[in-house]
Amino acid sequence: MNRSSPVKRTLLMHQAHKRIGVPAAAFHPYAPADGAIENTVRVRMVSDPRDRFASDALDAFEPIVARQGHLEYERAEFRAAFQSECVGVDCAVVFARGIHVLARGVDFEPDGVMEDGGDGAGEAAVPERIVPAAPWHPVLDRICSFEAHPPSRRFAAIPRSAIGLLIAKHGTAEVGGRFVAWANESPNRQFHTLLCSPDDFRQPDFVQLMLNAVEWAGG
Repeated sequence: MNRSSPVKRTLLMHQAHKRIGVPAAAFHPYAPADGAIENTVRVRMVSDPRDRFASDALDAFEPIVARQGHLEYERAEFRAAFQSECVGVDCAVVFARGIHVLARGVDFEPDGVMEDGGDGAGEAAVPERIVPAAPWHPVLDRICSFEAHPPSRRFAAIPRSAIGLLIAKHGTAEVGGRFVAWANESPNRQFHTLLCSPDDFRQPDFVQLMLNAVEWAGG
């Protein structure tokens, strides 16, 4: 199921955000006004041949992208996603030990973003609640809590300038958990998530998350 709409959404900090303690450094200059998308977002999609699950995730995402009238996409070799060969596209979606949506000009090494947990990259035995941590962020537009089996891998590091977007919580716990997605605008827009199972693409909120990330990074 795909709940996306052909609308470019932006977000402006609401006064209530100040009252609940959203830091000024997290203020994103977007406005909550809807308007027709005028420009096509050109997307390059690649999977890391070293990750045996990556091509399955790309195969799950491709038909979703193909249904979006304002997205044009192409598949490419793994290294072609990055800065040196990113001519003619607005963002790259890289399936490599997670999913990474990178604006034009962002170069990165997946191994520098992800690291395996103690029991490898196996999924959690039971589903965990995936909860928005920064609902005001454009990537979380129209995203509610959903369930997923996050892999045991973790982020090697989250930059100080980044914003944690999604937290995985065990059972009914209201506190604690760990970040499974974050976004950054320094130096260019990038989104990273640990969630990458083809089953995740059966979750409407996850589908919307990925489309939001593509529009945000490629816009």
